[in-house]
Amino acid sequence: MENNENKNEYTPDEFEEEEAGMIIRADYIESEVMEEEEIVKPEPVLEELEATQEKPKQEKPKKDPMREILEWVVSIAIAVALTFLIKSYLFDFVVVDGQSMFSTLEHGERLVLTKLGYEPELGDIIVLDAHYKARQTYFENRRAMDEGFGAFDEFAAVYLQRSRARSLGIDKKFYVKRVIAMEGDTVDIDPYTGAVSVNGEFLKEPYLDPGTKTPLGHGMQYPYTVEKGHVFVMGDNRANSLDSRYLELGAVPLEAVSGKVSFRVLPINKFGGLYDYE
Repeated sequence: MENNENKNEYTPDEFEEEEAGMIIRADYIESEVMEEEEIVKPEPVLEELEATQEKPKQEKPKKDPMREILEWVVSIAIAVALTFLIKSYLFDFVVVDGQSMFSTLEHGERLVLTKLGYEPELGDIIVLDAHYKARQTYFENRRAMDEGFGAFDEFAAVYLQRSRARSLGIDKKFYVKRVIAMEGDTVDIDPYTGAVSVNGEFLKEPYLDPGTKTPLGHGMQYPYTVEKGHVFVMGDNRANSLDSRYLELGAVPLEAVSGKVSFRVLPINKFGGLYDYE
């Protein structure tokens, strides 16, 4: 019995060695665990939370009301300027008012007028400013009386004082007519047959209705030679047209010609060109 008990007993020195060995082993095991824990990276919990959270919406900066109004004003001014340039120098849409070009053109029809680089030719249908000569005469008289009368005054007289301009006959008034003769040509009308001749040759006018006769008009002396820089025009409805046969209009300055009627837009059933004569 004593021997067995002795086997389980330790001397103080042996106990200290054994305890020290346990402590060493424990320290070794604990260091391994710490090393393993250090190798494992911590999970990015914070980053995942930030990713799942909705970012606050950034409010758009409010525009200055005055700046916005200024942008609108500039846009409208540009649009008006472009429209003016197109209508003045490229092309325009016009509406027939009256029957002076019947039956080629009828009242209310819509036409396209081309302007860019246009120079009148015989047989062309043109749009002209019937009051051009009267307006230029009025401006010349005003400049003779007032040296300070300038471009703005001309603009104001026509566009800012419309009622007065109409009463003076200097407002813009547009006619649609056909070119019959050019500068230097001599026009004559037979008072009996109503036939028109230019430079001694009778005109072939397939655009007129059969049996049409051309009255002499009023105030013009025939034969008449067209002065330089002018054209002689008539309406196709010769019995109902105020044109170059009347002194009220006379030969038309080239500066008064707005452009050439290229084709008809409306009515749809007449859409197309105007110069395909049979």
